[in-house]
Amino acid sequence: MHNHANPSTCEELIQPLKDAKCPKPYDKLVKRCELHAEFWDFASFWVERASPNSKVKNPVKDPDPFKTLIYLWVAFNGWATQIVQAPNNRELADAIWVAALGQDPTLNQRFDAAKQENSDFAGCCSDFVKHWPVFQVSTLHRLKIPAWASGERRNYVEDVMALNRAAGAKGAKNRWFSPPCYERHKEEAERTGSEISTQVLNNWPHILSAIYKVRCNLFHGGKTYQSAKDWWFVSSAYKILWRVWSNELPDWLRDKITK
Repeated sequence: MHNHANPSTCEELIQPLKDAKCPKPYDKLVKRCELHAEFWDFASFWVERASPNSKVKNPVKDPDPFKTLIYLWVAFNGWATQIVQAPNNRELADAIWVAALGQDPTLNQRFDAAKQENSDFAGCCSDFVKHWPVFQVSTLHRLKIPAWASGERRNYVEDVMALNRAAGAKGAKNRWFSPPCYERHKEEAERTGSEISTQVLNNWPHILSAIYKVRCNLFHGGKTYQSAKDWWFVSSAYKILWRVWSNELPDWLRDKITK
């Protein structure tokens, strides 16, 4: 039996739930019983194309790897919006269900177990975290900040965060990087003369927040989001999300994509 940590309760990660006046406890907002019976019939088209074992095609070998996460996200998004029971709020729609799924015990336990059971998956998560925060590409472009193309990621992050502080903006407020609590964690670590502990960030709520920002960049970044470095973020987000979420698939659909 695995010992699983409780979902992160970083204020920045659960703020959308507070803003939307969602009922507590926040780890009870996901109701899988609310999923419509016909959902998987709709989702199978996208799941088949997202699966690395798909008979339709193998997205890992697709010449346009960005499609892989798009296929997966369409199914994941549809699933999420049906099972998260929260007040309607158009302005915070996506932020609400991302935050709620971040608090879901089942997804948290599955993520923790996958890291313990699979060293490749654990390594993928660790590398993903080490490259944070995930900046919003459209904002970088608007501010005329070049995308990360070469050199140490850490140096690039330092430069961008310095520009952010000079502008008097806080990421948690503007939500232009994820996880939104990254800057606070960094400042707390600096006060003790240390680096940000990956243990603080390498958990499901923080990971999902970062994956969502990768998704936003993919859907809205346009031609500014097509470099090899961007491919790495998309590939990592896909691998993590597929590994955690694919266990939700019904047996008939899992059989269909693996046989």
